[in-house]
Amino acid sequence: MEAVLTLPMNAIDLDIDEMEYVDGGGTFTLTLKRDFLRDVATASCSAICGIICGIIGSACGPVYGSLIGGSLGAALGWIIGGSLSRKYINKDITLKIWIPFGSCSFTIN
Repeated sequence: MEAVLTLPMNAIDLDIDEMEYVDGGGTFTLTLKRDFLRDVATASCSAICGIICGIIGSACGPVYGSLIGGSLGAALGWIIGGSLSRKYINKDITLKIWIPFGSCSFTIN
């Protein structure tokens, strides 16, 4: 059995762009401020250095070596992360996405 598709006489040929819904809607906007990004970079670097130095320090002593190594590593990471983030993070990041309903905007300071 063979099926045949027949279109009405008044059918119009549409391409994919004409079939998409583009009317209406709005945008979802997320802005990450420069200072927030710098703080995240500094905290991340501090945590990573603290963990690494804590592990290395634990070889010197299980308790005091870990505490001293972790503290020194966190301080070192804070200095390195703060310096690098202030040098390389110079502007805000904004993400805009089209959404089919309304508009909303968020800013993280």
